[in-house]
Amino acid sequence: MPASEWMRFLNYVEHEVRPQCRPQRETLRGGPFEWVQTLSGKVFGEKVGPLIIRFFLQDEYQKGKSRDYDFLFREWKVELKTGVEHSTPGVFLFEQIRPTQDWNILLCLGIATKSLIFFVLSRKFVENAIRNQIITSQHPGMGTFWLWTKPGLSQMLNPYRSAFGPSGWQGQRLQDALSDIRL
Repeated sequence: MPASEWMRFLNYVEHEVRPQCRPQRETLRGGPFEWVQTLSGKVFGEKVGPLIIRFFLQDEYQKGKSRDYDFLFREWKVELKTGVEHSTPGVFLFEQIRPTQDWNILLCLGIATKSLIFFVLSRKFVENAIRNQIITSQHPGMGTFWLWTKPGLSQMLNPYRSAFGPSGWQGQRLQDALSDIRL
């Protein structure tokens, strides 16, 4: 069953998402998402990320009604941040995190060579991570932060991490992770 869901997802990405994107550079090779990793961060974050999330959440995805968050999942306001895996496996950079905006959940979507990685973080977790300098200032004094998922953070972030790839889900399915979050 997981393999069929994976193939259905790849078909969706190839026919529904990819035609809406214009590659700008090539960075990672050898996987079904190679073309995604060639896009500007803006296109990736504003077009591709929401389409991927909509695939998994289907009817439970509602576009945000405010610039403070990207979409609604049930009654929760979800801010989506996207990132491409760096040369070190498992390392992603999620930028422009704004804790002053009105959202309940920060959903970080990382695209690796052959899998999608999700981090589902509550506002409380993000605020604590900022206080403890795990999520650090991106532009000092500007109120924006970034999260590097460097190897030293993996134990802290693992409870909030799920992955989807050719063998299906590792960790919770995205819907379950969003449903089970403690706000």
